[in-house]
Amino acid sequence: MVVMMLERVSPSLRGELTRWLIEPKTGVFVG
Repeated sequence: MVVMMLERVSPSLRGELTRWLIEPKTGVFVG
């Protein structure tokens, strides 16, 4: 399991991450 907590992420990078991970809260990605 991977958990990433990110701040100040560009919308394009968030779009890339949501292809592979779930974003339960803004800036928190789980996969």
